[in-house]
Amino acid sequence: MLEKRRPFASTCSVNSGEPDAGVTERLRRFEDTRDSRVLWPGLTEMAAAAANAAVERAVRAVLANDPHATLAGEGSGALYALTIAGYTTGTGPMIARWIEDGRIRAPDPVRNVFALQLEHGRRRAERMEHGVLPAFDALLDRGITPVAIKGFHLGRCRQYCEEPGVRPMTDVDIVVPPESVTDAEAALTAAGFLPVAPAARPYKRNWRATNIDPRIFSLERSDARSRWQVELHVTFDRPFPNGLSARLDGERHTVVPFEVAGRKLLAPAQPLLFLLLASHSSSELGALRLLRLIDLVRVVRADRASGRLDWDEVETRLQRSSALRFTYPAIALAESLAPGTFDARLLESAYTASTWGVRHTVKNLVPGGTSSRASLIAMFMWDPSPFAIVRSAVAKVVRSALGRGAGIAEWREAFRRLTSRTFGLAPPDERRNGGGPD
Repeated sequence: MLEKRRPFASTCSVNSGEPDAGVTERLRRFEDTRDSRVLWPGLTEMAAAAANAAVERAVRAVLANDPHATLAGEGSGALYALTIAGYTTGTGPMIARWIEDGRIRAPDPVRNVFALQLEHGRRRAERMEHGVLPAFDALLDRGITPVAIKGFHLGRCRQYCEEPGVRPMTDVDIVVPPESVTDAEAALTAAGFLPVAPAARPYKRNWRATNIDPRIFSLERSDARSRWQVELHVTFDRPFPNGLSARLDGERHTVVPFEVAGRKLLAPAQPLLFLLLASHSSSELGALRLLRLIDLVRVVRADRASGRLDWDEVETRLQRSSALRFTYPAIALAESLAPGTFDARLLESAYTASTWGVRHTVKNLVPGGTSSRASLIAMFMWDPSPFAIVRSAVAKVVRSALGRGAGIAEWREAFRRLTSRTFGLAPPDERRNGGGPD
């Protein structure tokens, strides 16, 4: 039985014109050091791991329909660690909604810090939707119907998500046909958007409205005021390190109508939706891992129940596109989070198709982990052979050296950076920090 809903105490002020205290300096120090510890001074690795594990346990309980799901933290240090865990895993607004709905029990101090994340999430979702409508209108006026993917799509589908505000985003991801990219860029420009950086190859480019403040306002939540952008794609293919790619464009016809504020867009249907989510989650195993795994579990459960997702069709499409090996981390970790959700035969096929490096890395990860600490195995885990690993290592050194001028000193520095960063041979074992099943 659900606990009676109690309103959250509102403590947020989203109209403030300046970032939270210290945010600008912490971001500057991070740019200089690339050390994530400077982002949250005083937050120890042990406290962060314990908070991540607590969040993961609460999520597991909700996904298992456990009526006794709880989330608690004793003392200001633990409370702060839970706040950051909600932010770095991307689950803060969702957990707050589950507390609001009575699906998670939490003491008032925990309720209130997560309430702030949900309030910002709701206002941010509303702000982003309102801000992106001129871009949609400009594209539609030129005869281009964009396909909305990832968070913007999922957050607006009630079968997958309670409300848009529980699904944090920094980008509105849309896909347009390759032949329409010039017209799409002209449409975005006419709508008041400008490119943030040069286009990547294959084409992907971020566009930000000229009236958007480019700053980040908080490092404790996905702040309603922080910057956001449109990420324009022309392919559904998912890039992986070292020049590899999950080839999904063969399914680009698998789309359905998707309406946003009266605008008739498109969205991926099954099995393309599953392929996109699984490959995206597998390619980005750092922060927001838990959020992406929850997305995958909820989509699979909803579409299996409705008959929209067929495991035989999924495996056939994956085999045909040679993308099966790129889905193993997501499928394995999501199955660990919500046992019984995924087809055992598909999981075994993905395991067999993956590389030794992928399997070795995944066995050390937990769904709620946010480890960004690199390792040599993880750096080259997608490469299918020793020759490919050597080729990728050489390419990394060459690119690094050329970026510094390609003199003798630059070659030496590139090699040093590759071999002496703060990582070891093997990936860190997140299971030692209390993550994973109870």
